[in-house]
Amino acid sequence: MRYSSLAVFVVLVLFAASGDAKWWIFGTSEDEVSINYLFLNKASFDEADAKMTLYREVLPDGKITITGKATVKRGTIGSVRVSTDNKESWKDAALSESGAFEYSFRPELGKTYTIFIEVSDTTGKTNDVGATRREVTVAERNILALIKDVMDKLIDAYKKEDPTTFMSFVSGDFAGDAANLDRAIRKDFSSFDNIDLRYTLNNVTSGAKGIAVSVSFSRLIASTKSGKTLSDKGMTEFIFRLSDKGPRIFSMKNPLIFGLTDATNVATGTVKPVTSDPIIVADNNGNTAKVPVQTFTQVVSDDSLRIVNKPDGTSTLTTSSGTVTVSQTGTSVVSGGTTSGTAAKPSDTVDSGNRNLVTSGHPPAGFTFVDGQVVAGGGDFMITGHCSPIAVYGFLNGGVTIVDLGVVSLSSITEAPASGYSSPASQCFTVGNSYAFKLANGKYGLIEVKSATMILPTITMRIDYKYQSNGTRQFLP
Repeated sequence: MRYSSLAVFVVLVLFAASGDAKWWIFGTSEDEVSINYLFLNKASFDEADAKMTLYREVLPDGKITITGKATVKRGTIGSVRVSTDNKESWKDAALSESGAFEYSFRPELGKTYTIFIEVSDTTGKTNDVGATRREVTVAERNILALIKDVMDKLIDAYKKEDPTTFMSFVSGDFAGDAANLDRAIRKDFSSFDNIDLRYTLNNVTSGAKGIAVSVSFSRLIASTKSGKTLSDKGMTEFIFRLSDKGPRIFSMKNPLIFGLTDATNVATGTVKPVTSDPIIVADNNGNTAKVPVQTFTQVVSDDSLRIVNKPDGTSTLTTSSGTVTVSQTGTSVVSGGTTSGTAAKPSDTVDSGNRNLVTSGHPPAGFTFVDGQVVAGGGDFMITGHCSPIAVYGFLNGGVTIVDLGVVSLSSITEAPASGYSSPASQCFTVGNSYAFKLANGKYGLIEVKSATMILPTITMRIDYKYQSNGTRQFLP
């Protein structure tokens, strides 16, 4: 949005400071800088050992690449720097307006690199730099060929429904108990037909736990229970241990590609998703569904999971904490499909509060309903400028739709509309109006624009909001 060079001073309504939010995962101060996710060649930094060995043949283009997403509650990320020589020198990482960053370097064979990542906001505050320390050495041993050979044999045995051959490549001290895995893959074979499973090795590292392997996969299965064919893709992780017979699987994480009908007893954790692609989940009876990432992470570790596939193509997933119905494609939660497992009232799952969104145009100021966050360059919706003296210019994120409810107070809205949602290229948020949102996760949020203060180029929009996390359209007055 372009502004006149003449400073414009428009004060519509004085605004109060926004309420506190329990936002920070890594720290206690809402001004603290943090890193939401951090990967080294697609392997999670959080899961990596303090000292690790990479193998030359699996380095993409011979490089080590560090990627992450930096955030700060108040303010803007100003820089991301990486040291590979124990803080003796620092290099700037490529940084986007959303806080996503990337840094690559070409390592020397046999050399050890002591890595630190420093994220600073524009006021000079930084993350916990010491927590990012990792020692990385690049080795020449052809471990890739060994791992690839075992992965190929595991997948071949799985596709041929040959449990004896499959289990011969599993370590006797398998972390999820080898007997559990044996039962789980046999249950997979009775639950799925026409298994087509393909993979790509992303990264292979060596540490104290064994050889950590990051894998991207795509698969297609036919459910013997529902008759439906499901496909998905994603990223998962294994740990192999070397024996006199070669590498053997020691542990696997969700999303599982083997033994998913008993994920709670087979998997040793869940890989943090880096995409929004839906994922296949199965219950102990072999019923399957394709679900959004958020739903997957909620239900995959719950042993009480039960899936019912309905004639209309939707699937209902019930756990000890509630029930959710997902669409046939697994891309959204069906409206009204989620209820509490104990007949909870809508108030049990409604989050509410007020926030100030402040922007000078770039980056946009955004808001995320799920956790009540104000974020720079992201969120369910964002603002960047003004439409008029009483309206703020903005736009919606992908998959989010909106209904303008007109001049109505948020407290009087008890139900989000069932229809009428659209995804305009831009949106003017008018002071005094309320808006309903259908989010990318299929759930609903509401806002009322309480005020807009414009001391151009800075614009502050104050909102009251509600978010219905149980998936219904019901809100308390």
